[in-house]
Amino acid sequence: MFQTQVSALQESHPNIDASKLSQLVSCAHALLSAESEALSLPDFPADSLRSAAKLLVTKILIDLSSALDYFIAGTVSQHVRSRSLS
Repeated sequence: MFQTQVSALQESHPNIDASKLSQLVSCAHALLSAESEALSLPDFPADSLRSAAKLLVTKILIDLSSALDYFIAGTVSQHVRSRSLS
């Protein structure tokens, strides 16, 4: 699954360094792991990997860590809001 996701991102975004795409997918998988769940970390929106890669292409966000911050912050906000509503 990991390599399939990396390959799909490389195919759709050939001008992004393959190592950055691999790091992006690796981070998503780490945040979706059982260990992260045990720590009550919110899920990384894995369905947003293409959007994160697109941000790297358009340089709206300059680097990989900024792209991850953008998506993780949105996920954390949703997580906090959903917990406060229950």
